[in-house]
Amino acid sequence: MFNIPGLYDHHQIEQIIKKYSEQKKKQIIKKWEFEQFYLKPQGGYRADILLEEDIAKRKLNIFEADENYSHLVITGEPGSGKTSSLLKLYNQKIKEIFDKKNIITEENLKGIIPLFIELNLYKPYDKGDNWIYNFIANDLNSIIQDVNIYEIVDYLLMKGKLLILLDGLNEVSVKDSAKAIREIKEFLLRYPYNKVIISAREQDYKGYFTIPVLNMQKLNAETVIKIIKAEFYYKFEKKINVDKFYERLDIRTKRLITNPMLLIMFLSIVKENTDKIPTNRGNLFGKFIEYWLEREERKAIERPESSEQIVRQHSLASIGFAMQIRGETRASTEIICEKLARNLIKLENERIIRKGKYGGVDILNDLKSMGFIRENYNMIKFFHPSFMEYFAAVELKNKNITETLRFSDEPNWEETMNFYYGLIKDSSFFIEYFLDQNRIFDAANCIIYSDPKKNEL
Repeated sequence: MFNIPGLYDHHQIEQIIKKYSEQKKKQIIKKWEFEQFYLKPQGGYRADILLEEDIAKRKLNIFEADENYSHLVITGEPGSGKTSSLLKLYNQKIKEIFDKKNIITEENLKGIIPLFIELNLYKPYDKGDNWIYNFIANDLNSIIQDVNIYEIVDYLLMKGKLLILLDGLNEVSVKDSAKAIREIKEFLLRYPYNKVIISAREQDYKGYFTIPVLNMQKLNAETVIKIIKAEFYYKFEKKINVDKFYERLDIRTKRLITNPMLLIMFLSIVKENTDKIPTNRGNLFGKFIEYWLEREERKAIERPESSEQIVRQHSLASIGFAMQIRGETRASTEIICEKLARNLIKLENERIIRKGKYGGVDILNDLKSMGFIRENYNMIKFFHPSFMEYFAAVELKNKNITETLRFSDEPNWEETMNFYYGLIKDSSFFIEYFLDQNRIFDAANCIIYSDPKKNEL
């Protein structure tokens, strides 16, 4: 057994941990319902050099990854299941504490107490304190409320008793990204005995840390067909020949739905009309938003404060674009309310809505009740970063070509531009422009993400 000299014995520490875990158990967020998200060693600082050959060559699920690595980066495309995997592991670790499989002893495995930290909350301290350390202390103390919280945190960190899940490195604001990476490096060096798993988008991760990298794997055709059958037969009670339905899909659509999040969106769209097939990612998001808004419209009678679809669309686009411009994935509730209020004035001046019909707070509450955006720590974020980027692209359609081309040069606008290519009527201008500028990669992206039926080229 162990204790913190002069403070707590083993039993008291265990009670502190259980009190914290009991509260966190109530807050667990349920994500996509896939049984497993598989990972595989990726390039850069290779994971396979640290593992036995048989482990390195096969796919791992998140639990096996946790067992085999102390420090790890999980990469993948947007919607591939990075956050879901971390939450699944977090959920399991909390459950083990209450099932008494995770006994707190000096001899027990490290990485016992799970902490899920959203990196989009990162904000550097002026005096140079480590944000991760302070977040852990504040998070623990919000529940256990102990005057000796820093002694408790120091002890747990030095003994390597934490499993720290840092989610969304790519969601740190653009201006703070370099500081966040530096602080994570310092944290890993100062507290090397804790387990740390960091998630990041594959295209944004540049090998910042000398730790193994595992990449989220796409769903194979067999798995996709199995999921479609399960959804159609058991949830939608729709009797169709799924194998023939899948075979008829365009190759671009088949590639889209190897992504777990996009597959869920796809199924929501086609559950009532199997002919309503999206052809690119922008088109898929657009149809899914239509489905979502129509679903909420049917509930509107139950929510007197609900707004009109056109107001929702304009509001979401203005919020998404504002966040994208700021290089952030969340903004303060106050800033968002001000932005919504200004957007309402614009709609009133254009005589789209009656003057004084809505207020910024009314629209914010409506969008939260629909699930498009979430509020936490007095900050607003979209329920997934891809939806922020999609709505930023919707707003971008209203900008002139010169301004749009400027954004195409900025790395953090890549996903938004990819959505934009799928939304505009004809992307031929951009393809020709990129080719003239010898920007082959951008031209290829434009072709991949646009609708081939709309291009003149």
